[in-house]
Amino acid sequence: MADILKKELFLLDGVRAVTLKQDLVEVLKELDQDLVKGAVAGEKFEELFFANCKDEKIAEYVKTLR
Repeated sequence: MADILKKELFLLDGVRAVTLKQDLVEVLKELDQDLVKGAVAGEKFEELFFANCKDEKIAEYVKTLR
């Protein structure tokens, strides 16, 4: 259990360090890609995301994650 917690804390530290940057696409590129792909792999994600996304640059990046 302690090992899992340490791994999760390590991942979160990485997320915090990266998200201090301004450009969201660059932030997403620097995060653990398995984490990002898992976040966008939800059953309804594509339908809801693309229906509401207002930033073409982010939409294009998300398309590369499929």
